[in-house]
Amino acid sequence: MDNLLFFAQLLEEMLFDYTIDSYKAPVFNTHALCAELLDVLSEIETGFLQPKAANPILEELTWDLKNDFVAKEILGLRYPKVIERLNSYKVVKGASPQTSSKSISSKDEDSEVNIPIKKVLSEIETLNQIFNVYYLDEVKKNLLTHTAEGNGKKEIEFLARVFISELQSLGYTQQYLFHETRRFFFSNEPIESVSQLNGFLSLFSGKRKEWEVLFRVDEQFKNLDQTKLGTECEILDEVPISPQMTQYESKFIRTRRKNQIFIKFKNIKALDPFQARLIAERFFFLISNLVTYKTHKEQLLWESRGLAYSEGGRAIPVAPPTVSPMMKIRDTGLKELQNTMDEMASLFINTDGTSSYLIYNSLNLHACSVQSKTAENQLMNIWTAMETLLPPPTDQRQRILQFADAFEPLLGRKYIQKLVNDLLRSLYLNVSENDLNEIFSKMPSNYSKFEKCALLVALKEKNEPLRDELYAKIGRNPLLINRIYSLMEKMSSASKIHETIVLHNQRVRWQLQRIYRARNLITHKGEQISYVSPLLENAHSYYHSVIDLVKEIRENYGYTFHSLESVFNLVKIEHEAHLAMLKENKGTACSEDKFKKFLFGV
Repeated sequence: MDNLLFFAQLLEEMLFDYTIDSYKAPVFNTHALCAELLDVLSEIETGFLQPKAANPILEELTWDLKNDFVAKEILGLRYPKVIERLNSYKVVKGASPQTSSKSISSKDEDSEVNIPIKKVLSEIETLNQIFNVYYLDEVKKNLLTHTAEGNGKKEIEFLARVFISELQSLGYTQQYLFHETRRFFFSNEPIESVSQLNGFLSLFSGKRKEWEVLFRVDEQFKNLDQTKLGTECEILDEVPISPQMTQYESKFIRTRRKNQIFIKFKNIKALDPFQARLIAERFFFLISNLVTYKTHKEQLLWESRGLAYSEGGRAIPVAPPTVSPMMKIRDTGLKELQNTMDEMASLFINTDGTSSYLIYNSLNLHACSVQSKTAENQLMNIWTAMETLLPPPTDQRQRILQFADAFEPLLGRKYIQKLVNDLLRSLYLNVSENDLNEIFSKMPSNYSKFEKCALLVALKEKNEPLRDELYAKIGRNPLLINRIYSLMEKMSSASKIHETIVLHNQRVRWQLQRIYRARNLITHKGEQISYVSPLLENAHSYYHSVIDLVKEIRENYGYTFHSLESVFNLVKIEHEAHLAMLKENKGTACSEDKFKKFLFGV
């Protein structure tokens, strides 16, 4: 049963709004990357993107395939040939997904090799169709097998991650997945057998249902001719209350305001009730945007929460997510207003005019992003806020390459500290302070609690008795126990730490290029990106990491660094020196006199 609880805890953590990005499900798994690559290849074929735009996705897809045992099982004997072909299609490594007005030809000056676009499209389409048929079912089958066995935590963690990624790629909302996870695993009804997992997995067939969604809206909507709306909806002055209604449903209908009526949307095909609400609400945004061109002083109003009905079922209350993507970051309360002002004002202490201007404009764009209503506008603003911090290019590199090169060290320099801080926080949430202090008291007294937490996982053999003692105090929490073990595996030697940071750096580069590509599609083509919310979460987290690091560096050096460029240069030098030192000490285990040097590069 421990494996089943481990799986349930993983899902809850991945779907929780405030989980750090390192422990959330990836935006794309192997299957979803095939679909993303198909979209990019289509844009290359039309001339909107350069051939190099496929590079980061090809690299990520190749890496995923090499580490995805589900995909390997599905492909079988075809697997080596698929990897060989993917490797052969790459062009200039690290190339940019810049937009282009050029059509693709075999003499494209930006390519080092010819790219057979139609052939690649055909082959990736075949791969995608195979995964369309088998991927979700094979993930479910493997989950049933591995949770029934007594070990295999690493495999279960991988399967949980790709399972959530697959469901979200299909269109299931995070709200619904979190709600169903909590209801199934953590409600009052006990889970007594691993065989019950099948009941949970069967909730997610990937098949869309037909929904009706009822909203309360401003009475001005009565001025619309519903026969001309181009969508199946009904404008209602009243909704009859029947004895069969739930208490919430009847209250929703009875408590409308005097100036409100109802609109019911019909035949909405969606995977879950929250997705149905999102689809229906797009109508309101469309009407509002059209009307605002002619009517500036008045606004059409509606309530975003409503009721969803599926195939004669009872009403399900649906509302927007309680936390929007931009808000999935831990806030400081306004009670700390003066401390916040002092902290942010430190960004301008002894800062030169150009950098002060860039920082202020960047913070202004961040504020605009927070205040924007749509995720697309928020993403464009937060990206521009990040880009504003960069100095002008000093060479002929494309902007995204300069951007990735500048931000990779900024986002990698404190990655290990981020993981240790998260572990320390988890320990205090799940272990009593007295029990944790008892463990820490057996470690050198001159270290901080943060350093003791790092030392606990970094010394593989010496601190094994302390970890065993901690496991006993943690009790039945397989997720936390496995987290400690997996961090020990990642941080116990110079080579492991180097591998952890390099992989993080690569993932950051892939994600930065993906965000940039999404930003261009929104800006230049007005496209609606289905996965914009997780990209926005990542971009916002990256922005805070950069600003926080700039504050920390300047404070540590007594505000002697006057420009952003000098701070960025210092971080790059330190980050590269840290990685070089780890590489030189390949195979050397962490020890008490070396763990801070290996983990933090200090």
